[in-house]
Amino acid sequence: MQIKHILLTMIIGIGSLFAYNSDSKAYRGDLDAKHAYEMMQESSNIIFIDVRTKKEFNDHHAKNAISIPIFMEKNGKRALNPNFVQEVKKATNNQLNQKVILICRSGSRSKYAANLLAQNGFSNVYNILNGTDAPDGWSDSNLPIEK
Repeated sequence: MQIKHILLTMIIGIGSLFAYNSDSKAYRGDLDAKHAYEMMQESSNIIFIDVRTKKEFNDHHAKNAISIPIFMEKNGKRALNPNFVQEVKKATNNQLNQKVILICRSGSRSKYAANLLAQNGFSNVYNILNGTDAPDGWSDSNLPIEK
């Protein structure tokens, strides 16, 4: 069991390296929290997605974010959500050019999710650097949080 967990972690890690390809034309890049918030204030045509687990989301989340986890809690561990891309497509009404801003706790899961969406045809995807809880992130920037 331990070996399977280690191998799975290595596979996900290696996959993440490839997924973080900065040459992707659909992944627009990283935004600091304040810039992301300003973009959302200027346009109501943005889908704001928190990719953390439901448990994390329910604890606290950035105001107006919707929950679509990139990983699911399963037996106390995280497993890739096999329906993630489909759930985002549903949230955007299959508009792959819809502007999507992603957030997580620290910025790493949302960056992984941004690249995954880009690889699946989304053309306007952004990641919030430092997520909700890291220094210079959403909370640290005193942006609205819901509990």
